[in-house]
Amino acid sequence: MGITYHDIRTECETLVSDAYEELGVGADEDTVRDYLQECIDGHEWVIYYNKAAQVCEAVSCGETQWFNAAEDQLTEYGYQHESYLQLQTQLAYHILSVRVFELLNVEVAA
Repeated sequence: MGITYHDIRTECETLVSDAYEELGVGADEDTVRDYLQECIDGHEWVIYYNKAAQVCEAVSCGETQWFNAAEDQLTEYGYQHESYLQLQTQLAYHILSVRVFELLNVEVAA
């Protein structure tokens, strides 16, 4: 069985939780954001084509607002992909980013 929408939600929550565990609850927001960007950039769901495809498929079927936000970010940054596989890895990166930073904003506001 592949990556599901629920798996993505859970993984994003874990990434945010792990960031605070690693950096400490008192870490400033910029440090936490930088740490999370590095985690997402090197995440297996982003760097492996098969996993990235599963992320895209799960989100496009379950949470279209994340998928749409990821597409918007790619357009905004003027991303030009060389292949469909590269496009999927970029979408997966932005999908995880959208959800992780939504969660981080909730944590910071609390």
